[in-house]
Amino acid sequence: MLRPLSLRLQLTLALMLTGLAVVVTVGGVAYLELQRKFSSQAAQQATAHFRAGVASYLQEFGSFESGKARGVGLGDYLARLRGPDAKGAGPASSDGPPRPWDVRRGPPPGHSGEPRPGPGPQPWPAPDGRDDPGRRPGPPPDGPPPAGPGARPPFRFILTDANYRVLLGAGSYPQGEALPEAQRALAEAVRVDGEIRAYVSTEGVLSPGQDDLAYLAAMRQALLVGAIAATVLAALLGLLLGSGLSARLRRLTQAVRRMHAGELLQRVDARGSAEIEALALAFNHMSEALARSDAELRASHATISSQALQLKELSIRDALTGLYNRRHFDESVRQLFEDSRRHGQDLTLVLADIDWFKRINDQYSHAVGDEVLRRVAALLERQLGGARLLARYGGEEFVMALPQTPLHEAADVCERLRASVAAEDWGQLAPRLQVSLSMGLAADPAAASAAALLEQADAQLYRAKDAGRNRVCHA
Repeated sequence: MLRPLSLRLQLTLALMLTGLAVVVTVGGVAYLELQRKFSSQAAQQATAHFRAGVASYLQEFGSFESGKARGVGLGDYLARLRGPDAKGAGPASSDGPPRPWDVRRGPPPGHSGEPRPGPGPQPWPAPDGRDDPGRRPGPPPDGPPPAGPGARPPFRFILTDANYRVLLGAGSYPQGEALPEAQRALAEAVRVDGEIRAYVSTEGVLSPGQDDLAYLAAMRQALLVGAIAATVLAALLGLLLGSGLSARLRRLTQAVRRMHAGELLQRVDARGSAEIEALALAFNHMSEALARSDAELRASHATISSQALQLKELSIRDALTGLYNRRHFDESVRQLFEDSRRHGQDLTLVLADIDWFKRINDQYSHAVGDEVLRRVAALLERQLGGARLLARYGGEEFVMALPQTPLHEAADVCERLRASVAAEDWGQLAPRLQVSLSMGLAADPAAASAAALLEQADAQLYRAKDAGRNRVCHA
């Protein structure tokens, strides 16, 4: 699968293509406009020169018929006027068309006999006997045709007399016929001594000469060089802009990745373009808001977790003594029983009961009874340690689970517990107060469940009570 282009490369390509498109569009339009204006100016100058040539011919000979009678057709006259070295498209005078002269009489005063240079072509009608009034068939008598052998003139002209009778039809209108009304509107009058003697109009498009082609080729080359330079410049600008923009976006992307990794508080440089600055500021604000929210959520979570632990402790602890309650003991002792049977280990359960506890409540008050419960619980917890499970089972009863403890060791432990309770100075709570424990133990490996084992311990507790209390009994 192809990887997507980097932002820097995308910007570079976009600017290159944009610059190239702009250069091609502007260059193409400029080149077409140049050709159009070149053709338009050439047509105007060609028409002006042709009209001047026709006017000179008529002024020289009086009429096309007179010129023909003297053996000089219009085409021959214009060809001789241009000279033997003239080409099909050449320069024209910058200050207007020159006044033609008769080559047989020599140039008029002030002329050297050569056409003067100018910015545009000097097209003349083709020396075609069919379109040349007064032209004799065959080659021209004095020199080559104006455009060279086989050359096609850049323009063809339509020439009529003063009554719009076609003299030169440019291959479109027969000689001698009347020019159509639509074409007459395009014709320009040829005046000799203030009198309209003929009409001229132009047909065709410019066929540039060698100089013109060289000029247009130079323009194309200049536009091509400009396009290449603009493309290179656009590429450099794209690299610079793309590098700067991609660097800022790369920092923003890295900050987003760090946020994803858990570092929510991030700040990126907001300097740059308006859009980048707005994006960076929005990101920084979002990062700060997320960091604050995360801190608040963490604090709230810690509080909830702490409260959940407290609630859990409250749910499994006895409110008076702080020992585990009966529900927690029943859940835990089942797991201890299964583990001991799975691993073949000893498990001893103990039930303990405060002797004559009802008498203590009745004789010394329930407040003293509650304190007795708390002190007995503290003594048992201190003596057993954290490896054994101790809980208040209800009323004045306590229950203990001694894992990995054989029955005879458990009996010794319980005897020490009983003795410590009996030896406690209870007179501090109430005069002549005595407190003792009766305890029953069970460690039957054949017991079917923890509940069954606990029933055996309960039976031994009743046996201890029946035997006079303040003692430890086991099977």
